[in-house]
Amino acid sequence: MRELNQQEIEHVSGAGFIADATATLGYGIGSVIDMGLKLAGVNVAKQPSEATQTLGRGIGMVVESSLSIVTSLFSSVYNSVFKRN
Repeated sequence: MRELNQQEIEHVSGAGFIADATATLGYGIGSVIDMGLKLAGVNVAKQPSEATQTLGRGIGMVVESSLSIVTSLFSSVYNSVFKRN
């Protein structure tokens, strides 16, 4: 069995516009932290921008899932109330 690439993982996991936007926001925040640490002379093994990008993407995926659930719920309620046969 082969390993999935990043694009395939995002497609399977349902990553969309909100997850991409929050990942970009997280990366931007992490980049500011990276710059501050460099100016302070602190050397870290992994860049904070990578961690904050991952965190931002995770938050976005939770938001997208929640929106999907709410949309599905309202759709079900609407269909059961207004589209009776």
